[in-house]
Amino acid sequence: MIHIKTAKKTLEIYWPDFSEIDGAIFLTRELPKRGINLTIFHDLTEAEAFYNHIHLLDLFSHRARIEGDEDDFWDRNHPDFQMACSIGKDIIKMWAHKLKAEFRHKEFRLYFTSDFDPTVRFHTVHENEPEWLSESNWGEQISDGRIVIIDTSQNYSPGIR
Repeated sequence: MIHIKTAKKTLEIYWPDFSEIDGAIFLTRELPKRGINLTIFHDLTEAEAFYNHIHLLDLFSHRARIEGDEDDFWDRNHPDFQMACSIGKDIIKMWAHKLKAEFRHKEFRLYFTSDFDPTVRFHTVHENEPEWLSESNWGEQISDGRIVIIDTSQNYSPGIR
């Protein structure tokens, strides 16, 4: 049995609040209290990809650290690392559903990456801006599941490519 406060905090990770600022969508929990300056970024995609990511091993207690390493390097074979990867793949599916429900007029790209640290991230698909990560450069990592990309488009149906 988990404590109700733990359940609420976990829900905020899986089903977060989003904020729209100047045509960009952000994870509300990741926005700095002082606000953001979008002009320091090359484009909105870069700003969103910067703010809209979470490192899963920073959020949960785990034992995936390589023994004796104080620089936060993770043992990719540890069961806790593998569990974080599974959680990350679930989170991007849930975020995709919530983003499409809340912002029907927008399209999004969501990413799970795991080479160094299981991370989930998203950005709005902005016209004339490149995506944060292109499949053409990461084929091997995508084919073996270390990178997962979900595109929400007008024809979006739940699932992972």
